Amino acid sequence: MAECRGRNGVTKRRHKNRQQAEAAANKAASIIGKELHAYKCPNCGGWHLTSKQETTVKVQVPSSAKLRRKLQAYGALLAAQQRRFDESEAKLAAAKTKAEQENAEVLAALEVMSARSYGRRL
Repeated sequence: MAECRGRNGVTKRRHKNRQQAEAAANKAASIIGKELHAYKCPNCGGWHLTSKQETTVKVQVPSSAKLRRKLQAYGALLAAQQRRFDESEAKLAAAKTKAEQENAEVLAALEVMSARSYGRRL
């Protein structure tokens, strides 16, 4: 396990968990008269104490205008994809109709040829 040191080079005391660190912070605060906070160390994985205030991560929320523009862009993209889909469906339907007509013509020609070969008239 890594041994953590402060900026002044002094080894930091490592606590096993948050509860132990907070208990130590409360005890030390009553002795030195300064509020201390526990934090998880990214280096050693233990918990140390600091006098710095806890910081919160700020999440930047996009403006409503930016969200509106993104929504319009997604709407336009979706509309374009729907148009392409509709066009391909129309082409597919036309190809199916043409194939059905060709099949009907071939069947009719086969019936004529079959009738001729057996000497029947249609």
